[in-house]
Amino acid sequence: MCNKLTEEERKILARLYESRYGLFANEDVPVSLRLIAVALGIEIEEAGEFVTRLLEKGLVKKITVGDRPFYEITLRGAEEYEYAAK
Repeated sequence: MCNKLTEEERKILARLYESRYGLFANEDVPVSLRLIAVALGIEIEEAGEFVTRLLEKGLVKKITVGDRPFYEITLRGAEEYEYAAK
C-alpha cells in the first residue's frame, strides 16, 4: 500500500470511490476538480494540490474531456481506499 494518506487525500479518494463504485455510481462520469473542492469545503487550488499528489501516487487518473480535466479513481486507488477504510 501507499505511504500514509492525509485526511484530505483520503476524503478525495472517498469521493472518487463513491462516484465510481457507490450506490448511485456512474462509471462513465468522471469528477471535476470543482466538485472535489466543494465536497471537501476547500479552495480549488488546494484541491488541485491534493489531486496532484494522488496522481503522482497512481491512485487517481486524469481524463480530459474537450479541454477540461476530470478525475477518477484507479483500481490501485480503490484498493488503497478500501484498505484505509478498514
